[in-house]
Amino acid sequence: MKQFFINLISKDSPESSKRFFGGIGFIACVVVICGWKQDLILPLLYTCATMIIGGVLDTLINKIK
Repeated sequence: MKQFFINLISKDSPESSKRFFGGIGFIACVVVICGWKQDLILPLLYTCATMIIGGVLDTLINKIK
């Protein structure tokens, strides 16, 4: 486990610090929005759907190339 966290901050490692810390931030935002700011749930769902579609399109474009 210690090596995993060391690799997160290393430049040339397969672990992705952006993905790890982005995931933590996203989970924190979901908790705050669902717990205290329910009026932001719809924009959160739109954002999630856009991110999923973007990932799918990126995969398709890379396969076409």
